[in-house]
Amino acid sequence: MNERPYVGLKAALAILTVIVFVVGANAATETVLYNFRLGTGGSYPSASLVFDAAGNLYGTTGEGGVYGFGVVFELAPKSGGGWTKRVVHTFNPHAKDGGGPSGLVIDKAGDLYGTTAGGGDLACSEGDGYGCGVVFELTPKGNGDWTETVLYRFNGLNGFQPIGSVAFDGAGNLYGTTAGGGAHALGTVFELMPKAGGGWTEEVLHSFNRNGNDGVGPYAGVILDQAGNLYGTTVGGGT
Repeated sequence: MNERPYVGLKAALAILTVIVFVVGANAATETVLYNFRLGTGGSYPSASLVFDAAGNLYGTTGEGGVYGFGVVFELAPKSGGGWTKRVVHTFNPHAKDGGGPSGLVIDKAGDLYGTTAGGGDLACSEGDGYGCGVVFELTPKGNGDWTETVLYRFNGLNGFQPIGSVAFDGAGNLYGTTAGGGAHALGTVFELMPKAGGGWTEEVLHSFNRNGNDGVGPYAGVILDQAGNLYGTTVGGGT
């Protein structure tokens, strides 16, 4: 039997607001920028936010949207104060799209990158009928619309349930983790490398192994140092 950590597509995290903290010398002031409601606009945001160069905020919700599997949203500041929220992308795992997105990263061109815990390859036996997860890119068209591209679909053997955000190196390669899958079904660290003619190539850099020393179940993403070394955490394993 494959032992694997499980993270459901619909996280039971009742976080219904997006807030910003302005920290002064003696106290912190909280301002609620937007209150989410259950429905097509997205609900249960549980990952961090990113800014673009214009000061717009982008994030994800694990649930909600037209299909119930989460959205990517934008919060744009109004000139007179307050914020305007709109849905940038609604996930639909039944169309080989992702489902259950986590955190985002943004590149210099303003493209957004992220992962989803499910969706993608619906034939994946580890995905509980919704696939093993994807890495995706959202590219702004310039007219306010966005184009989504699924960069990679996991199949279980090379990992499943990527629930942490991805990270770039200086060459444009992406790095991340999957909570399960890999050689020992206990999670992986992976690299996605862009091909010269388009598309991406995935390589499993490490498969976690319950051997009394290695970790198990990397839920968060990784960070890189200047030498290109990767650092991360696992929820289990070790000594």
